[in-house]
Amino acid sequence: MKVSNWIFSKDNKFTLWLIWGIFTILIILIASQHEPWYDEYHVWAMCKHKKITWLWSSMMGEGHFILWHLLIYPFVKLGCSFWCLQFVGVSLTSAAVWLLLMKAPFDIISKCLVTFCYPIMYLFPVISRCYALIPLLLFTTAWLYTIQQKHLYLYCFFVGLIAHTHAYMEGLVGALFFLFCYEQIYIPYKNKENTIKAIKAASITIGVVLLAYLQVSESLQYAKDNLIEKNNNLKEVFESIFLFTTSNNLFIIPGNWHQLFPNYLTSSHFLQLFLFVLWIVVLINFITIFIRYERNRKFIFIYIAAIGWQVCFALTIYGFGHQRIFLPPLILIFFLWISYHLKLRKAVIITIACLFILTAGHKNIINDIKDYYCEDTILQEYVEKNIPHGENLLFTSYYLKRGEEDLYYNYNIHFMQDSWNVKSPETISKDELVKVYNKCGHVNTIYMFTDKMYPKNIGPYQLTMLTHIGKYYIYKTTIRISRFSQEWLLNDT
Repeated sequence: MKVSNWIFSKDNKFTLWLIWGIFTILIILIASQHEPWYDEYHVWAMCKHKKITWLWSSMMGEGHFILWHLLIYPFVKLGCSFWCLQFVGVSLTSAAVWLLLMKAPFDIISKCLVTFCYPIMYLFPVISRCYALIPLLLFTTAWLYTIQQKHLYLYCFFVGLIAHTHAYMEGLVGALFFLFCYEQIYIPYKNKENTIKAIKAASITIGVVLLAYLQVSESLQYAKDNLIEKNNNLKEVFESIFLFTTSNNLFIIPGNWHQLFPNYLTSSHFLQLFLFVLWIVVLINFITIFIRYERNRKFIFIYIAAIGWQVCFALTIYGFGHQRIFLPPLILIFFLWISYHLKLRKAVIITIACLFILTAGHKNIINDIKDYYCEDTILQEYVEKNIPHGENLLFTSYYLKRGEEDLYYNYNIHFMQDSWNVKSPETISKDELVKVYNKCGHVNTIYMFTDKMYPKNIGPYQLTMLTHIGKYYIYKTTIRISRFSQEWLLNDT
């Protein structure tokens, strides 16, 4: 056997274990340099200060599912370091990649491209949010699909469990459920014994999905009525996807290397044209895999239903965002797995290679290692050095809340309101400030943290800006309130 054939053989366990080891070491190193941001801190803080029963009821307001919280909860209650949150994300994705390398029918080139693509290498393992659950559950379900006759109940359980990752994935769960009913109940309906077993298995999926729905049912209407992060129309959906992939792919010619290339090769217009061509190539291969090959035609309807759900969700409730925007390519890899055939090997390699480039954003990994992701560490160092312990820190926006109770345990922390709307100094009412004054124990000095810079004088206010760190502006203010008239004034200190 030739050396190249031995190395690239999909049965070469040594090479696959080596790839998995390199991948795991890389994401551990990247995660160790990552500074968590609000959505990561938020879950940890919830688990630290609340009971499981409260967590369950709070999912109505969170709009997320409790599964991710339950994975974090034991580490928090055992008193582990906050960095165990990164450990959970890294472990889940590492397990997903192991499953991909050992069980997927792809050749080794395709496996490497999926393993080291930007979402799998960074977004899911390093930014530790509920999305970290998706690769492992998707790959497990894909593997179980190919052997579902032996593990009917387990397969249906994992199909339902996908619904507990994110609401964007519920369309895929519904589509897979109907595919299961078609393949295991409708087609072999004459086989009574198998049909009854399949119906029992399908009921598992229904039960698990219902459990997910009960957690967030009330929050769906609230999100529809109040959230502003929606995509207004289909054009905006596709533009957001295309522009996002364009901005991520600027890493193709990094640093000063662009000086070695003609100007037209480094322009954004050329890059957009190049990426558009890649999307066309993906579309052509999609047609080849799912339409020309008769056995796979059923999957095209399932994929369209899964992505159609996400588009509808983006238009009506919650738009495509940084991690959600990579879910359609990840779901496509799932369908390439369950529909794979040796005749489609080249088409699959080309499709995955195009997806690798289209989802590329590896420059963000470098930026995260070099720079502070959300400036919290720098901010914490400044506060510890310049503000005496026991002082009152007022955050004017809930959006700025990044686990301050844990970061600033030596201080008194206050928030102007529990909402996502920015509360700027000029919109703070007299009653609100009086409440803050009472909360702060009738002290005069408060350090105000906001995410906008304001003039020194705003109406009756006078603010002294101490410093500007990233998105934070820190002001020192003195509050004076008359006991009789409750009149108040912010004075320059």
